[in-house]
Amino acid sequence: MEMKKLIFLFLTVLVVLAFAVPAQAETHHVSMKNRAFVPQELTVSAGDTVTWTNDDPMLHDVDLGALGESPDLRKGETYSMTFDRPGTYDYVCNIHPGMAGKIVVK
Repeated sequence: MEMKKLIFLFLTVLVVLAFAVPAQAETHHVSMKNRAFVPQELTVSAGDTVTWTNDDPMLHDVDLGALGESPDLRKGETYSMTFDRPGTYDYVCNIHPGMAGKIVVK
């Protein structure tokens, strides 16, 4: 009888630990091409990172207002930011008026 209790306790602890492990943060990608952010709107989880990649032959930047701004990015260069707080974050390319995107953090 004691062995059954120990096995039950062990299995219970395993199940609790399996669900207690926090989800892994993910990295999401946004491409800058044809004077647009692709995708234009992206939904991520708190703790996730977004990486923007300039896939255009022209310069772009990423301006997130109070959160920060990338340097001018040449073709192939990237800029990353981790979003820790839920909210909606609008951003623009200062070089190309009208080039805008949005990150929604859940």
